Amino acid sequence: MMKRRSFLTWMGLGWLASTLPVAISACTSQFKRLESRLRPDGFQAIGTVADLEQFPGIIQVQVDSTAVIAIRHPSQPGVLVALNPTCPHAGCKVEWQKDNSKFVCPCHGSEFDPSGKAIRGPAARNLIGYPAKAEDQSILVKLG
Repeated sequence: MMKRRSFLTWMGLGWLASTLPVAISACTSQFKRLESRLRPDGFQAIGTVADLEQFPGIIQVQVDSTAVIAIRHPSQPGVLVALNPTCPHAGCKVEWQKDNSKFVCPCHGSEFDPSGKAIRGPAARNLIGYPAKAEDQSILVKLG
């Protein structure tokens, strides 16, 4: 017969072992570090149009200390959307779900429309957006 203390210890270890991989994957960056020069107009290149056309249709980069995710707006293909993917609720990085046309936070389930507007909590604020454009086959974003 197992004592209560032993049972609770094993339950705690089991919980830790099952939740740790999820927490680590939510905090692990899939964002490519990028060295990008700032142009006189304040824009900087984060990738190419060809990068954006590859599956799954996103660019994810880290420029200095700022993470950026860029997509083509699903209902307005000529419009580029660039956002800081940090969820305003708890700081996890949101993920683009192309099939559902929304960003979803893997930590607590907040959802954001393709423009970064919060559509389901617990996040009460929108994702931070940046001006973006395509020019000479480059995707440019103004972070400042």
